[in-house]
Amino acid sequence: LKLFTDERQMQVQIFLDCSASMGKDNPAKASYAIAVAAALGYLSVHNMDKVSFKLIKGEKAEDPFGTIVGKRAFFGAISELENMKFEGESDLRNAVIGTHNVGNNDGLTVIISDFFTNSDWKKAVDYLVYKKKQVLLVRIMTPDELDPSYSGRVNLIDCEAGGMEDPRNMRIRITRANQLAYEQALQDVEEDMRSFCASREADFITVSTEQ
Repeated sequence: LKLFTDERQMQVQIFLDCSASMGKDNPAKASYAIAVAAALGYLSVHNMDKVSFKLIKGEKAEDPFGTIVGKRAFFGAISELENMKFEGESDLRNAVIGTHNVGNNDGLTVIISDFFTNSDWKKAVDYLVYKKKQVLLVRIMTPDELDPSYSGRVNLIDCEAGGMEDPRNMRIRITRANQLAYEQALQDVEEDMRSFCASREADFITVSTEQ
């Protein structure tokens, strides 16, 4: 990450994707996402910077704690953040662009998500770059998402589906060809994200919940 060398107090905004895919059926993934947000937030307050947590729910980003300055306020916010529920869908584009106090040329904006979304998250990055923000995308994945071991006939239930009849749910037979196609698709998405972020001078990392 680029460093700010002046003596201004930097504004660190952490957008956390609170959709169902981030932890509704996987408490370990939810805990990991919160831990990443907490770690980045702690580094910020330890460095005497201001930090805020933006919780992406649907098309909006809630700001339950406001601007946090100091470790006492930080730990109070984290204790509440640990009880958060991951549910529904998220629209990264509208949530970020619709944030009225995103600021301009005043620090770092982090988006923590698995980026399993139909939302055009690239528009969100472009908006933040336009606002002259330093941008970091943290993509959180589970071992099953990175290397699924499913085979044979299975029911794939979308955790963000509205019910069992939702067309996003599928009953399919997984073959080796399916597994190879998934691996290629995962690699293509990773390369596209990395290439896009590099073109915008944004930072991007993928982390596994095993790490």
